[in-house]
Amino acid sequence: MSEKFEMYFGLSVGLLFWAVIIYLIVMAFQGVKYKKDLREKQKEELRKQGIFHKMSCIHFSGLPISSGVLCDITLCTDKVIFKRAGNTFNLEKNKITDVCIKTDVEIQTQYVSDAGGAVAGAMSWGAIGAIIGGGTREIKNQETSYYLIYTYLKNNTVDYISFDVTNDPAGAKPLVDDFSTSSHAHTTINL
Repeated sequence: MSEKFEMYFGLSVGLLFWAVIIYLIVMAFQGVKYKKDLREKQKEELRKQGIFHKMSCIHFSGLPISSGVLCDITLCTDKVIFKRAGNTFNLEKNKITDVCIKTDVEIQTQYVSDAGGAVAGAMSWGAIGAIIGGGTREIKNQETSYYLIYTYLKNNTVDYISFDVTNDPAGAKPLVDDFSTSSHAHTTINL
């Protein structure tokens, strides 16, 4: 009788083991689906408030805050909001003339790396262009840095706001896509 008992007991433990494994797998998939559904609900709530994308990245230049600090960017229906430590800066979409993501390599290779490169870089992308465009040409084993650059009209002159988005260039892509598909993307500037 003990052999039958051991056999049934072993079979029961084996079935129980596999039942628990299957249960855990099902729960894991349901957890992933729940998190995805929750994110979608949160996005929908933000859209109802006129917010289409949010991200945090490092301020590089263009705002009256320190360079190198974490800044929140919120894309709304009619503006882009930049926040840092209680300070809020609104950039109306109708003032934006371009939004792009550039690498330090792209910026630097467009210009000769000397004082002239810094001037040409500044003309194209403001402070970020001057800093990167005027840097030394010999870069070895350097990781590529990505920058989100807003070009906009400020008091009838072109100005720039830039962020280091190296940690999440894909997260910045919706900001660029929104500009390219918006009705504000086609601004006429008289030179």
